[in-house]
Amino acid sequence: MTITLTPADTRAMRKATDLCFDYGSHVQSPSLARIRVISGGRGGPQAEQTYVINVESSRVDNYGPTMRDFDAFHMAMNCQHDDHVRTLIHFVKPGDRIGFRWVRNNASPVTNEAGLVRDEFYIDVARKDRRHTFLVHVAVGLDNSARMVKATR
Repeated sequence: MTITLTPADTRAMRKATDLCFDYGSHVQSPSLARIRVISGGRGGPQAEQTYVINVESSRVDNYGPTMRDFDAFHMAMNCQHDDHVRTLIHFVKPGDRIGFRWVRNNASPVTNEAGLVRDEFYIDVARKDRRHTFLVHVAVGLDNSARMVKATR
């Protein structure tokens, strides 16, 4: 299946207030991945608008002992002020294909000794026969329900 960005998708991303990157069995998309583009909301929840972009592919690279399915989520709030996300949304063009890559438990001896976990979120943008990878977010913290990539039960 090939899902490419449309002109409406790229316009919505450039006008977004917040972007939600979502992956898992709860996502209503053939690839189980989507971007929820949130705009407005300055006049309260009734002014908020949501636009959904289905993503071509998504995968989780798991470096930990858990061998299950995973759900993953990252929200870029005030994305016009987030340099990583702003670079991405101004880079993508109609016709590009987007893929998510989540890295779970990309730990080091230091994080292991401290009892912390490290999750990473990348977006791959395929344009013609080239692929560009953007590191969007790294989360280091405790292994709890707030982590970016969670094993499903």
